[in-house]
Amino acid sequence: MSLNLTSLVPSISLRPAASLTDEELMRFSEDNKPYKIERNKHGEIITITPVGEIGSTHEAYVASTLFQWNETIQTGIVFGSNAGFNLADGSCLSPEAAWLALGRCNALNPKQQAGYPPLCPEFII
Repeated sequence: MSLNLTSLVPSISLRPAASLTDEELMRFSEDNKPYKIERNKHGEIITITPVGEIGSTHEAYVASTLFQWNETIQTGIVFGSNAGFNLADGSCLSPEAAWLALGRCNALNPKQQAGYPPLCPEFII
C-alpha cells in the first residue's frame, strides 16, 4: 500500500519563551481542542490537526484491538490517542495507542496518574 502525503497540512510549531509546565500544557491543550498538542524535546509546542473519518477509524481499530488483547492477558493498561507521556528527553508525546504494564502504572503516584506519566510505555503505535 502506498500513501500520498502531498495533501497533508503540516503541523504548527510554537516556540514559547519558556517551556510550558505539564499543567500549562494540559490547559493549553484543553483550550485548543480539537487539536492534538505535544511538546518536543526542545520545549516547542506542536499542534496536529484532527484526523478525518478514515484515520479515525484506523485509530479506533488499533486501540480496540490492543484493548481486546489486553483483556485476555490482563497485565497492563491500554491508552488511546489522547494520552500524553513525559519522555526522558523532555518531550511530551501522544502515541495513537499504547500499552503499559500494570506494575509500572501502579508505581506512579496519584499526581503522575492524573497528569502525563513520566515514562515510555512498553508498546506504542
